[in-house]
Amino acid sequence: MNELEREVKIIFLNEAEQLLEEGEEHCLALAATSSDKEVGALFRVFHTFKGSSSSVGFLSLAEVVGHLENLLQNLRDGKITFTENVCKIFLDTVDFLRSSIQKLKSDLNCNILPEEMIARIKNTEQEALQIPTSKEPSLPAEQSSTPFFQGEQIPEFDESSGFREEPQEKLIRVSSRKLDTLINLIGELVVNQSILTAHQEKPGLQLSVRESPVEYMIDLCNEVYELSMSLRMTPIRQIFQRMNRLVIDLGLSEKKEIEFICSGEDIELDKAVIEKLSEPLIHLIRNAVDHGIEDSEQRLAVGKSAKARITLTAELLEDFALIKISDDGRGLNKENIIKKGIEQGLLNSKTTIDEISDSEAFALIFQPGFSTKERITEISGRGVGMDVVERVMNEVHGSIEIQTKEGVGTTFNLKFPLTLSVIHGLVVTVDQCSYVIPITQVIETVRCDANGRVLVLRGESIPVFKLGEILHGEMDRTHYSGTKLGVVILFRGKKVLFEIDSIVSQRPLTLKPIGPEVQRIRGISAGTILDNGEPALVLNLESLIPEKFPTDTVPKEAFQR
Repeated sequence: MNELEREVKIIFLNEAEQLLEEGEEHCLALAATSSDKEVGALFRVFHTFKGSSSSVGFLSLAEVVGHLENLLQNLRDGKITFTENVCKIFLDTVDFLRSSIQKLKSDLNCNILPEEMIARIKNTEQEALQIPTSKEPSLPAEQSSTPFFQGEQIPEFDESSGFREEPQEKLIRVSSRKLDTLINLIGELVVNQSILTAHQEKPGLQLSVRESPVEYMIDLCNEVYELSMSLRMTPIRQIFQRMNRLVIDLGLSEKKEIEFICSGEDIELDKAVIEKLSEPLIHLIRNAVDHGIEDSEQRLAVGKSAKARITLTAELLEDFALIKISDDGRGLNKENIIKKGIEQGLLNSKTTIDEISDSEAFALIFQPGFSTKERITEISGRGVGMDVVERVMNEVHGSIEIQTKEGVGTTFNLKFPLTLSVIHGLVVTVDQCSYVIPITQVIETVRCDANGRVLVLRGESIPVFKLGEILHGEMDRTHYSGTKLGVVILFRGKKVLFEIDSIVSQRPLTLKPIGPEVQRIRGISAGTILDNGEPALVLNLESLIPEKFPTDTVPKEAFQR
């Protein structure tokens, strides 16, 4: 394989991913509307995919899509209807093609075995046409013993070309309008730089511009910064579409009739944020289907519609995004959660339902290994998933809130910054060192006594952690005798206070990557540069709280506020 052929194949693989996203989107729309327009759109997408894959030499992929086109032809001619089985084979084919592309990205010479997928498409077509199944041997997907791929995955060395395969860079689609605007702004910067240079060489030079070159340079830099930050912003529609697909698959496997409604899919987020959100959304959807949504008989017995509803919405709140995942299922059972918490040693054995608030009880579901499911299934029951949701939200400097009513349903509110490159931070000092706390973690700031272990604030007991001792250990702090300040955060449904020396400012800050030596330090998530040019570390206060921090007890010593 020469370099040109290799480059052409890589270009196709990147474009193919977008085609599959479009195909999946039209398939889901067809399942909802049964529109002839969507059938035509599917035809165009898969026909393009077949032609492109064939032209670059991926004949196995083209063969699979060719059989899918036969199914589409019968669908367009009215010979078959778009049943659940037909929908499933379309989605399974998309999954097969998508996994094939990922394998080919790692090894362009990977051998793809399409026979099983082709047999499944043929069988589905024959069943839909009510024609007896042919005698061609085929295995159901769950009984298959032959892998789709054979051969080496990532070759260390390509003997034919003599170079080592490099991992493929991630690509992102950027509007040509944004690129044109950015190029124009850079041109303005170059012109303004020439003006500044001329003004420096000849201080008395009269300039024919309305504002000073320095002020204009500041404005240009701000525009370039804002535009460059927007280049990574992509619509959240892509991840919402995947959640729609997930609900359909889970509904079929659990034999539950579920309506999926989404809104706000045109909202743009940093691609890095979207990639991180995928995992927690999957876990929340899976839990909603398995834990939250009742069987049709149970729903009818309590006066609900047999068809359940899961709603996924996104909205913008100034510099933050809010995603809500709601279901109209059974809701969270506080008593059952407390019982499980006691069984797993997360709560005191004498804890009663009245001694713990709703938010503290519901926060227990984020504990690793926690599950109220009596029976382990393929979807849930192992206590793995919700702790991942909490971890990822911490990584994106976000927060999660639970709203639930037993018998009515549950809503999870995920709030996080639009980008991971810039955060709104609270700049604080601890032992004469500056640190940054993401404002999304902060509930409020208060004055507190330096000797207290618990602050009773408006009748609520709040444990106090001394941030200086956590970060710097024991040291002489007698030089500072002023009134301490406290930053209050919410940790697993309970308020916690971190004692600091002072608050410097609150402002947007650009995050900088930190080295591996600093990354290993617990509680440090990133770095930044302050107004005075000094570096500062960005803290993740939740990770500084001891893992076995009790949620049902507080120290006896307390002081009133």
